[in-house]
Amino acid sequence: MEKIFTTRRCHFNNLTQLHQEYCLPAQYFAYVGDANRPTTWKLPYLLKDGGIDTRRLPKAMQAILICCRGARVSSVPEKAIPDVARLLAEAAAAEHDAPSG
Repeated sequence: MEKIFTTRRCHFNNLTQLHQEYCLPAQYFAYVGDANRPTTWKLPYLLKDGGIDTRRLPKAMQAILICCRGARVSSVPEKAIPDVARLLAEAAAAEHDAPSG
């Protein structure tokens, strides 16, 4: 039988680790410092169903763009910024190309 863990906000099984604040797995974040440490996962940009989070994506992009202009996002290493920016740009392009419902 699969063991279910419950925190104040998250319900998850022992096969998938979730971020405690956002209740999302690592692949839903633009930056994952250490896949085994959710506190290193930064800039969530996907919804629980895997779709683009149109509320969080612009904020994640803004955080990275500000960083590129001289301010620092202390939680994302400078060497990771180009890859994070590319990932977020691809997500924004996919959202822009998606048919509206």
